[in-house]
Amino acid sequence: DAIASDERLKKYSPRIMKATLTNACNLEEIEAQHMAKPGNVKYSRYEKYYLENKELAHGIIVDENKKLRDGYISYLLAKKYGCKVDVIEVPKGSSISKLVLGHHVEYDKEQKVYVTKTNKRYAWIYNLKEAVVLGDILFVNTSKGHAYIQVDKITNIAGKAEMRKHKKVLCNISALNEIKQ
Repeated sequence: DAIASDERLKKYSPRIMKATLTNACNLEEIEAQHMAKPGNVKYSRYEKYYLENKELAHGIIVDENKKLRDGYISYLLAKKYGCKVDVIEVPKGSSISKLVLGHHVEYDKEQKVYVTKTNKRYAWIYNLKEAVVLGDILFVNTSKGHAYIQVDKITNIAGKAEMRKHKKVLCNISALNEIKQ
């Protein structure tokens, strides 16, 4: 039940709630029949990332009954290419979201590249419909206004209290640029 799940989540530390439990089950055990067919643009973007990097952009989230909650395209690609994928179990009924981590960047017009402004890493909730992969440039809210970040890690976070600690990504610049091309 959802209330019990949220109570169980509260007793774990924030690090654990970033869904570090992996290999919860095999792909064959995952129930995915309820998932809708992914959009071609999103699927193609994740597949392109896999083919270029030989790793999936992020893992798969299942509940304790092995029902797929998030990461359907990663699931499809893992089946198609027979690649390794992290399967993360999060209690049924708990809130989950992608957490992107990265550094502030600014655009260098002469070199036509984004340059890191700081070594400090920050985190944002990513709940946009566009695919997100490592290296993406995101437009975000910060305590000092709006800024750009470059994603260097994608993980998951569970529990509403944990999610409230982070601001949300406003726009995925990289994904929008790919769609326009």
